[in-house]
Amino acid sequence: MNILTKTTQLVHYLALPYLSKEDVAVDATCGNGNDTLFLAENCRYVYGFDVQKSAVSITENLLKSNELDNYCLINDGHQNIDQYVKERCAVILFNLGYLPKGDKNITTLAYTTLIAVEKCLNLLKLNGLMIITIYCGHQNGKEEKKQLLDYLLSVDENKFMIRKIENLHKEKNPPEIIVITRKSA
Repeated sequence: MNILTKTTQLVHYLALPYLSKEDVAVDATCGNGNDTLFLAENCRYVYGFDVQKSAVSITENLLKSNELDNYCLINDGHQNIDQYVKERCAVILFNLGYLPKGDKNITTLAYTTLIAVEKCLNLLKLNGLMIITIYCGHQNGKEEKKQLLDYLLSVDENKFMIRKIENLHKEKNPPEIIVITRKSA
């Protein structure tokens, strides 16, 4: 497996060491359920969020077909995460943009993403990991990326380590990955 060729494989490779069967995790954007499935297979419990009922349904079918029941899928925006998740989380994953093979007019938005990321920083346990994959090949994605990166520059570097992974070849707006770990309380 060459983890550098597929963004999802790279994200899973980075997240796996942070997960155990005692942990709680969050998929802040369920989409087609691949991240939710990965998390459910590797932790005690996973919360999955998506504003699109079709994404929640696709994800639920995937989890059920894999005989998993350690999840709660929520048809709501990730900006409301604090209404549902009360535990500290080992891993929190975001895939920004639109639902693959879905309506490209329905995208994540900078405003709600910034609220969600701020709340998720507070939910992240010590040495936990948040990974945000940014797909910026559309207008909302470009603005979301700009505002997100501006916000992350203001995050307390004594509490969080933040790194950015990007492709050197810039053709076709490749995804970028933001990796955040909590260093202190």
